[in-house]
Amino acid sequence: FPFPVDKDELCWKLIQESAVKEPGLEQVLAEVEKEQNMKERLLDHMWGAATQVRGELVAKARLAVPTTYGLQGE
Repeated sequence: FPFPVDKDELCWKLIQESAVKEPGLEQVLAEVEKEQNMKERLLDHMWGAATQVRGELVAKARLAVPTTYGLQGE
């Protein structure tokens, strides 16, 4: 998983890549990029959501992997 110090660059790159796929989002993204406060809030929100998804993935893997592969212990 990426380090928190890399979050702004990583999240912004992913947002830009996603915006290319939707015609209206590129213009909205250009507006957000001009407003530093809004951009920071968007990046913080995205990072928080990604952290939650990673946590859920780890929790589900901890439940599934031992039973799937017959591993003993925690």
